[in-house]
Amino acid sequence: MVTTATTSSQAVVDGDPTPSARKRDEGAPAFLIYKPNARSASQRLGSVLTILHEIPLARNVLLQSGEQAASYGHNSEWWKGQPIYAPHVLAAIQQGEHQWAENSKPDFHEELHRLMAFLDLTERSYGSVEAMADLIPKSNFSLERQFYDTLDEKTDVEVLKPLTHLARPLSLQTLEPTQEPTRFAFLNFELTKSQYEQTKTLYDAWNWIVWHESMTWAEVQPNMGMVVLDDMGEVMTVNIDGEDPPEYLEIPEVWYPERYLESRKEEARICQEHLAWVARALYEARSREYELTKWIDPKTDKIHDKGEMLLNTLKEYERHVDYLDGLGRFRELQKLENEDEKQYIRLEDVPCVKTEAEEALAKSAQQVADRCSWELSQLEETKKRLYWERERLLERQRLLSSTLLTDPDKPGLAKPFTSKKFLLRGIATSQNVTYVCKRAGPALIDIGEAPAPVDQWWRLSYEAGSAYPAKAEKHSFDQVMRQVHVETKGPLLVYATEDAMNTPASPLSDALQRFARAENKNFRQELNQETTDEGAQLRNTNMSPISPSKRKYRSGSVDSMATNRASLGNSDTNSRAGDFDSDPFGEGDGTMDTDMTGLAARQSATDTASRNLTEVVRTGKTHNAEQAYNTKPPGILGQQRLSTPTPIDGVEDISRTVTPDSEEQPKGPEMQERAGGGGGSPFMARHSIYGMTHDPRDEQKTIKMMDMEIPDEHQQLQD
Repeated sequence: MVTTATTSSQAVVDGDPTPSARKRDEGAPAFLIYKPNARSASQRLGSVLTILHEIPLARNVLLQSGEQAASYGHNSEWWKGQPIYAPHVLAAIQQGEHQWAENSKPDFHEELHRLMAFLDLTERSYGSVEAMADLIPKSNFSLERQFYDTLDEKTDVEVLKPLTHLARPLSLQTLEPTQEPTRFAFLNFELTKSQYEQTKTLYDAWNWIVWHESMTWAEVQPNMGMVVLDDMGEVMTVNIDGEDPPEYLEIPEVWYPERYLESRKEEARICQEHLAWVARALYEARSREYELTKWIDPKTDKIHDKGEMLLNTLKEYERHVDYLDGLGRFRELQKLENEDEKQYIRLEDVPCVKTEAEEALAKSAQQVADRCSWELSQLEETKKRLYWERERLLERQRLLSSTLLTDPDKPGLAKPFTSKKFLLRGIATSQNVTYVCKRAGPALIDIGEAPAPVDQWWRLSYEAGSAYPAKAEKHSFDQVMRQVHVETKGPLLVYATEDAMNTPASPLSDALQRFARAENKNFRQELNQETTDEGAQLRNTNMSPISPSKRKYRSGSVDSMATNRASLGNSDTNSRAGDFDSDPFGEGDGTMDTDMTGLAARQSATDTASRNLTEVVRTGKTHNAEQAYNTKPPGILGQQRLSTPTPIDGVEDISRTVTPDSEEQPKGPEMQERAGGGGGSPFMARHSIYGMTHDPRDEQKTIKMMDMEIPDEHQQLQD
């Protein structure tokens, strides 16, 4: 790779840390993020794809979606979010003949394949998902939901089936279908504030979705309906959304959809009837408690608390009694003739002598105080009884709402569970924070025992501006739950079955392996460049203060052979290419691929290619696409496509995307806007209402690097 003058500071300009700070830790999963300046920075698509990748069956489905490409191209800025365009688009742009259209965008499925291959094999700790986000039609819905809608629209139903489920509306009275079923892969829980006030667990949230009518009206009527799940897939994605979700929502590590299956529709109806009865009983208990404890002033309609009113009245009349008692004692005290005795005697020790009128008032006030005290005690006893009844009703409600048919091992089940067990595999809390459960290889617990899977939770986060922005931290499930509820009230959850986790991961195609290897080679070059720059800086720091002319003479002289390294020319700048031949960073430490050992021999050819490309742009000459870009070179990266050059400080700065292997025919756009319309049912498919196009030249203008070819094994750079 040959860089322009601006490449050395590219990481600083873009806000990226040094390559060594972006290297993936051994054993840690790579993840996808949104860069801080991404156009959809508030969404969590990167987290969703990261979690799905750690589910082997979901990964296989995404890799099998769409058509497999013969080549997936290359762009050294792709990991930052730059797109990889089709060869015919780049050729037209370079020749100034391209008219931007919907089919100019990269292929949706190809980009999905690239991301899965990247997460499989990358040596980077993270990559950007912005290129994928730009392929999803914009709408009022979240980007995650639009991703699933786009995936459903563009992918064969049978291929996508493991990720989807069937929601079938039924009549609550006849248990017969009332509408056409809806297949869904992503479910958004858009509940109201009052519904969330009654929601404590994930099962409660599901009840509001599938048993909406009976839960809302707290009764079961013949014309009401419900929803049952059928033909369930292996992966379930749900998002907690809506108006003010609770601070704490119990998220089960294992979730069973048994109670919502069509095979359990009879039990579901009975459960709803009991829940409706409990809801009515709770309503009546709350009404009795309200009538018991509240009083409405008929003149002002102001609501008063009876307990507070009784307590205030009690205190007031007790003060009346105390006043009359003190008045009688004070008069007796004044009758004493001895002043010294008056001064030292306590008022409580003086006899209380009241007049008849005072006696009558004191007696009346005491009667009122005693009645208020009795009323308060009765009120407290009644409140305790109502509280006990309400707690029993709430226990029954919790049993029906969150416990019944959620444990396959519970004694007394009339028939065994038929649903699969869904395991929590990932949680997305914010833009660049992902919790993912990574399954390691099976470990033998004891000799002779079957291998047991080992799951490890990871917290993957990206903090822009930090020296080490990408962090991968091991967590326990309890730690994950504590942090999730601190970070968000609306987590996105991904569940998967054991079958989905035990599915063998399908191998990457040759084209995807070449793409991933080329991307890793590009990263190794970044690491090598960092090492070279650090070494050069250290040498410059330790170099003796001699004049530039003498330093140039010495580097080309014979006596320079006695120095630490032999020069390859008359200046130190030319010796850098020669350093690769003796570079100590070989295969052993993982910082340099063995394929790079021939880079020095190809450096002159690279410089020639760079000058030829610059000359083409400067003179304005155009050639036939097959003449200008070699379409049949061997190895990984054979094709080159140039974007429109942009002069910088009088020098032509060439930004380009390299597309490996033979040129492909452009695929169908498959990006037409979907017909709008959304019903009240959460299971009705909702589509984007408008689309947005994007000119690739906007991003090409930001690239300050000219990517020369990254040769594969035994491949020679061609002019």
